[in-house]
Amino acid sequence: MKIITSELLEMSYDELIEYFIKKNGQPEHDYFHTEECRSVHEKNSRTKEGLEIHHIDENKYALLSSKESAKMHPYECQKAVRLVYVNVLEHLLLHIKIYEEECQKFVKTGKHPKLGI
Repeated sequence: MKIITSELLEMSYDELIEYFIKKNGQPEHDYFHTEECRSVHEKNSRTKEGLEIHHIDENKYALLSSKESAKMHPYECQKAVRLVYVNVLEHLLLHIKIYEEECQKFVKTGKHPKLGI
């Protein structure tokens, strides 16, 4: 069954993650080779298929693919089970959902979440 864009827009972040895991799969290896986060696992690359990796926990921690930022957060976020393959539009949609959910949290405080993280 193919889901059309309007149905994807109605899904929550968690529902989209589940859908993309079923659709595109997950990497076999952790994002970084070690907890020092010095080098990315090249064996996970599926760019020839038009897929990139999204960190599922980016709705909790920003910039998890950045070596510097990754070191400041739990290494569990870098584990293969916390990653999903997505194409560029799916990746954008996930970050839109993160932003929408952040907006809902900030409505009560009058603050605005940062866009583009």
